[in-house]
Amino acid sequence: MNMLNDYLNSVKNKNIHIVGVSGAEGAEVALFLKKHGITKVTLHDFSLPEDFVTNVQKFQNGYSDIELKQRIVDIQNLPYKIHYKDAYLRDIDQADLIFVPQSWKMYSQNQALESRTSLMSSITEIYLKLLPKNTIGVTGSNGKGTTTAMLHHLIPDSILTGNDRATKPILLDIENLNPNQWIILEISNRQLDQIHASPHLAVLLNITENHLDEYQSLQEYINTKAKIFEFQKPEDHCFLNQDDHNTAQLFSRTKSNLHSYSLNIQNQSLIVNDITIPLADLPIQGNHNLSNLTVAIQVANHIGIPKDQIIQLAQTFRPLPDRQQPIRTIDQTTYYNDRQGTSIDATIQALQGLPQPLVLIFGGINKGMPAHKLADYISTNCQLAIGIISPFVDEIAPLIQNLEQVNTMTEAVQLASKQQAKTVIFSPGCSYAPYFMHENKPDYLDFTKIVNML
Repeated sequence: MNMLNDYLNSVKNKNIHIVGVSGAEGAEVALFLKKHGITKVTLHDFSLPEDFVTNVQKFQNGYSDIELKQRIVDIQNLPYKIHYKDAYLRDIDQADLIFVPQSWKMYSQNQALESRTSLMSSITEIYLKLLPKNTIGVTGSNGKGTTTAMLHHLIPDSILTGNDRATKPILLDIENLNPNQWIILEISNRQLDQIHASPHLAVLLNITENHLDEYQSLQEYINTKAKIFEFQKPEDHCFLNQDDHNTAQLFSRTKSNLHSYSLNIQNQSLIVNDITIPLADLPIQGNHNLSNLTVAIQVANHIGIPKDQIIQLAQTFRPLPDRQQPIRTIDQTTYYNDRQGTSIDATIQALQGLPQPLVLIFGGINKGMPAHKLADYISTNCQLAIGIISPFVDEIAPLIQNLEQVNTMTEAVQLASKQQAKTVIFSPGCSYAPYFMHENKPDYLDFTKIVNML
């Protein structure tokens, strides 16, 4: 409670602006400030007033229908002025503190914020400031969603929140949390941009050429990822992947207790410290997932979860939806939904080890990643690549011969079903939802639905 009071005292006299109040992060911060009597708050949302409720329903996915209905009422009853589309960011130059969602850079409407980054904060930073001793923060170019889910599964009574909009924010209940309860935070590079605090246990999985459209160089992106441990104290702990070149080079920059980890498979078993689990007993596949499980086991072991319990729980973990998720097998062809594969490396990892012949469905807009890397993999390992017409497909088309282009996901699935392949997988290889949403292609999210209609 002392930390909460200190934090509230530090912001109560500031002119606070919250950007994107229809989103989960902005709404939670606004409701939190209102709950604690902070009055100098201005809200912004670039939706039209009549579209506001629809946007709340679209962007706040962690709630049941009943919970979301009440949340909408609570947001509408906030005692703060909201500047909607025509007045969006009005008076932002008078702000002393600006809370932004992690997505703020993605929208041209936010150009006026680019000169005010020194005033920015976020819900993630509040978590780290108010929960300094019981946070486990996980970041990485690939695998952070799976790893945080693994940690949540391995650590009983833990709470999972953070980057994935399908998880609930916990800021409104922060003073009621058990001080011994572990809070597991999935933290994206965009969230790291706005923090000046680090988790007690920091996990950095890997750094690949991702999101380079948002940075001047790969090194700048690496430096952003390093913020996961940059503000740690000597009593904190950092877990770094020594198998990843870009992560391993950061060992010398840590200031806390460093724990390196490496994938160790011997005699068809996963070995983590003195814990051994036969691969046949694990319901996951692929070295990338086994590497994620390695660090999750190491963290759980570090905080005192009994080894027998870790082994039992590891054997019952189930892969997350939309991550190399088998949907259906039809005439010896298995269809996989890997729509969370939004980077080139994530897509390549998803394809590795799947039965061939293999058909890949992909498309969207590149995030500054090297397209040739995916093109080379497709040319060598895919019977056919089906690109849903988009900028990324245009970019990669000259680099591969085995490419067919279609207009919609429906056409892509229908074409794939005619190929007599062992595997058909949808893995975008890039950012796809914002592009197809903007293009108003209504079936872009419907891979699973379309497959089940075959």
